[in-house]
Amino acid sequence: SIHPDRIKNQCSDYKLDCIPPHGFINGLPLTNNITQFIQIVGKQKISANIDNPEGAFDAMLQAAVCHKDIGWRKEAKRLIILMTDQTSHLALDSKLAGIVTPNDGNCHLKDNVYTRATDMEHPSLGMLGQRLVDNHIYGIFAVRGNAFDWYKDLMPLLPGTIAKQFDATASDINNLVVEAYKALVSEVK
Repeated sequence: SIHPDRIKNQCSDYKLDCIPPHGFINGLPLTNNITQFIQIVGKQKISANIDNPEGAFDAMLQAAVCHKDIGWRKEAKRLIILMTDQTSHLALDSKLAGIVTPNDGNCHLKDNVYTRATDMEHPSLGMLGQRLVDNHIYGIFAVRGNAFDWYKDLMPLLPGTIAKQFDATASDINNLVVEAYKALVSEVK
């Protein structure tokens, strides 16, 4: 919705305070400081929009290519865990909004905010898959609900990724990550 009041808070109909829609915000670079991590996560607010698909693939692409901003170490095994209950926008979805500039696959973070969400298309599956491979990143899609089959069907197109269903309990999430990581590592030749 582009109504000025709705841009400020897409959740106003539900008497909730949401942050404005955005493509990706890097809330905290990778850190060993667990206390800081818990504080930052605790301060997060949801965002909303009219359509159900999310900008998850935009976020994954930026996390994969913005090495300095994210804080990837050269020697580290890299893992992105996407926890969701919705599908993601794909390339060409933005045409309805008049956005036709193809995604260039580069880093576009300024002050930890993705700056091209309103003028550049979402990444294609091919581009996202290639950037994950180029940057030695495994991807785990931890999915609740009906969106699981959608992600599972994408796995052949996104090398080094796996989709698992989860029920949102802490023990289930921990087991899911360990199990998925073992499966990913065992497939690497």
